[in-house]
Amino acid sequence: MKKGYLDERHFIDERSRMWKIPVQDRQGKNLTIKGKGSYKPKGKTKRETFETSRLVWGVESGNPQKVVLIEERKDEKQTIRFGYRTLTHKTGKWNWGQFALTSPLSDVRELLQYAKSQGIDLF
Repeated sequence: MKKGYLDERHFIDERSRMWKIPVQDRQGKNLTIKGKGSYKPKGKTKRETFETSRLVWGVESGNPQKVVLIEERKDEKQTIRFGYRTLTHKTGKWNWGQFALTSPLSDVRELLQYAKSQGIDLF
């Protein structure tokens, strides 16, 4: 499994708070991940913001079009977000996986162990 670790020292630049992951889409562009974002909690009208302080990523074995992510958020609670990016069928660009993460157990175990070795405390 091709994998990596990124923290705030690895931002493309501090202002953009974006990371570059060395996995290309069909146009040859690297996957970029924002270090901040927002979401609307279920049942609420106001959006909440978050910042990601560290992440580990891994290309799913047998599926080079899917990158699995474990993100550690910077907030009062220690929050971890599991997610993935996948290439779209039409344009071949990276898109956030909007459904539940489904990945080989061996890949998830490897990525969890890698996150722990990088200091992201999951347990």
